[in-house]
Amino acid sequence: MAVTDGTECFKLVRRTQGVFLLMLCVCIWGTARANPLTCDAAKEVFLSKGLAISGLLDRPNHGDVCGMHSCCGPILEGRLVINSRRQLDKFLKDSLYRLSSVLDTRAKRFDEFFRSLMNNSKREFHEMFKKTYGVIYLQHSFVFTDFFDELERYYNSGRVRLAEALDTFFGILYQRMFTVINAQYQFDDRYLECVAEHMTDLKPFGDIPHKLGIQLRRSFVATRAFYKALAAGADVVRNMGSLSPAEKCGNELARMQHCDKCLGVKGTKSCSLYCISILKSCLENHVLLDNHWNNFVDALDKVADRITGAFNIEMVVEPINIKISEAVMIFQENGVEVSQRIFTGCGNPALRRRRRDTTTNQDTTPVDVEEPHVEARKVKTDEDEITFETLNFNEEESNNKSKNKKNKHKKVDSGATLEKLIRDIKQRVKDSRQFWSQLPYQMCNNEAVPPTFEGNCWNGTALGRYQETLEQTTSSPSSPPVLNQQMFILQALISKLQAAYQGQDVDLADDTVDSDDLPNVSGSGSGMGLIDGSGDHDDFGVPEIPRLETESPQKTTLLPSSTHPPQVTISSASINSPTLSKALAHYLLPIILVWIGGAFSDLLL
Repeated sequence: MAVTDGTECFKLVRRTQGVFLLMLCVCIWGTARANPLTCDAAKEVFLSKGLAISGLLDRPNHGDVCGMHSCCGPILEGRLVINSRRQLDKFLKDSLYRLSSVLDTRAKRFDEFFRSLMNNSKREFHEMFKKTYGVIYLQHSFVFTDFFDELERYYNSGRVRLAEALDTFFGILYQRMFTVINAQYQFDDRYLECVAEHMTDLKPFGDIPHKLGIQLRRSFVATRAFYKALAAGADVVRNMGSLSPAEKCGNELARMQHCDKCLGVKGTKSCSLYCISILKSCLENHVLLDNHWNNFVDALDKVADRITGAFNIEMVVEPINIKISEAVMIFQENGVEVSQRIFTGCGNPALRRRRRDTTTNQDTTPVDVEEPHVEARKVKTDEDEITFETLNFNEEESNNKSKNKKNKHKKVDSGATLEKLIRDIKQRVKDSRQFWSQLPYQMCNNEAVPPTFEGNCWNGTALGRYQETLEQTTSSPSSPPVLNQQMFILQALISKLQAAYQGQDVDLADDTVDSDDLPNVSGSGSGMGLIDGSGDHDDFGVPEIPRLETESPQKTTLLPSSTHPPQVTISSASINSPTLSKALAHYLLPIILVWIGGAFSDLLL
């Protein structure tokens, strides 16, 4: 019995030892599999990817980047970190360049369209006024040239008050027309100052200055704000390119992109959530700009709607010649009444005495001094007196009708071009919405596996699902100065765009570029066509009105002095004929009386 018990005990011990040895073999085999003694698998993966194997270890070791059982030595891990940073930098640089180029190109196309529109308007204005008003316009063309220069100076630098520029233009035009209508009188500076003081009450141009002022201000403010915001938005994107990704992300990127190879794992990509989490950490400062950028995009979109709607710049600039001509016609129609009211308020001016003109060899004669109201009546009743009939004001309507018929299709095409341009800009700008928050997702589209394969992907340590959740990126008080500056710029642009959308004045003065410092563009070509190209046109020169090939007088002061009256030529017959007849009556009547008296004396003798 004792022998039997000993045998059973011995068998039990042997069985226990067998199980223990089996378990020991399994553990050893599992350990050997998890921690291979060689790096042959890692070497095979590197070669299959076309990567250099210099720095690859013969046996696994602990690495600073990839951790335990890594076959990548310190030098190789350093190269992998640098490679990952370069990939991210290139992706970021390319993405920012594409967006800034889109904004830059659209800004330049819009700028070129506006300048072409202004050039066409100036050319049509010059041709129409030259044909309609003749020498009067040519001698006073600087008044209109200065007005267009002020509009372009505002667009270039923003250092012009549009309301003041328009008031100045109509004030000068009002004084010039008054002196032309009453060219037989002599006005000194003091008298013309009195004339200017009555302009608000008289409203010689009707309500056209008021309506045109509102239209010009709203349209030009919205147009300039839109263009400047596009260009400034491109600058913001470029400036963000100087903001490097977070320094801490180099090792994390290398661990995500390369540590699976260092462990000998084949044919895997990083988990999508893992990649997005790493990229959000690397681009946390860039993502913080997203809300400001989205608000900027929305503000730009609203102003774009205004430019093609209520504040359409084309509908203001193209017919500006007709509107100003209508104002001139209103003054011409009410010229007698306006002059009489000015004579009543400012006093009776003295008649001008003509002197000998050595260039025409015309004799001048004294002019009878008469009351202003008598002369005013003659303007109305006597066809030989000074009128504007020789200027063919009424011819303008027929000219405009024929011109409108000829240019009907041209304006439709031009309008379609503006709408097409704005539509393209709006779409491109809208596409950039959420640009900054989407950067991590865009890079991970190529780096990570689709979400459907999340269970078999590289999670940073092994194959499996990425368990951590994504954290919402929030601003921190230690944001880089570059980021804070771009946020401030975008917020300022948003405020300006909102004001322009509401039709308010916008202070967008350019402190770096002044139109006076820019080259002046002139030449014999028309330069009217819309410039078509890639948007490389950087010339901000102010185009000039076509040069007048006439001997016009030198530019005079705003208020002509009494010794230098306005040199306005109307019709020599209409001005000089009444004066010549009076002179003949003065000189010949005494001679005739003397001759008749002598004849009677001979008869009596």
